Amino acid sequence: MEYLATNKNGAKIFTDYGHMASSIEFGYMALRQKFPGKKLFIIFQPHQINRIVTGRKDFIKTIKKYDNILIYDIFAARENLQELIKKIPVLKGIKNIKQL
Repeated sequence: MEYLATNKNGAKIFTDYGHMASSIEFGYMALRQKFPGKKLFIIFQPHQINRIVTGRKDFIKTIKKYDNILIYDIFAARENLQELIKKIPVLKGIKNIKQL
């Protein structure tokens, strides 16, 4: 995790390339310990559809701990959505990333 800046309202902004739910959980715990009683706002851009789908419950459990949440569209990286739909039953009927 890396400190980036403090905004005009005094909020401290950090960046972290936590691509697994456990990484995001670790970041949450570190920030909660460093800033007890402060609100924590996460801006999360999921990477790799397969990782998000297979770890969905863990991501939800972790992200819900934050006070405010903003989630960007999934960055599909090198994945082929049509191939993933064939492999992952929960994706049946999905036609594009925005439906996830």
